[in-house]
Amino acid sequence: MKLIRAWSIIKEFDGYANVPIFWYHPKREIPIFAYNELIKDYDQNDPLSLYPEGFADEFYTESEIEELKRVLNKFREFRNPIVNVIIVDIPFPNNSYPLGGIPSDSRHGSIVFSQDVTLDLGFQLCGYYDIRPFIHKDSKTDNVSNFSNTPICDINESPDYEDFEDIEDIPF
Repeated sequence: MKLIRAWSIIKEFDGYANVPIFWYHPKREIPIFAYNELIKDYDQNDPLSLYPEGFADEFYTESEIEELKRVLNKFREFRNPIVNVIIVDIPFPNNSYPLGGIPSDSRHGSIVFSQDVTLDLGFQLCGYYDIRPFIHKDSKTDNVSNFSNTPICDINESPDYEDFEDIEDIPF
């Protein structure tokens, strides 16, 4: 049983350089695996279970990662990035929150690909981005939000994924 988280560093995104985009599946009709196998202390009767369920739905299978790479390569903006892949530790905490549930504004949020992409891919494709810690190519000042001085990730440091089974870079 493997769940996979995928992300790419996009060379230029909306005038910003080297922006990480975290790819996710927004909502599955049928879960990849039973939620009680994926979520620690899972209780389907808990009204808050929709959050860890949404979190579980966002991951990919190995075959979906191959499809993700194939479809992304069709778009000029995403051509030839590395798709970084992490095998997720299971079970994960029942207080996990989905990327698609994070409120957005003009500087962080989700890219939702069109229905045509969904039909070609076989599943809905979304990507979460956060440009608040980046400087726009035409700006002389930083772009850090007044609401958050902590970026969602630091692209200069590798994340600490000591509990994950495997980390690999997969080129297109």
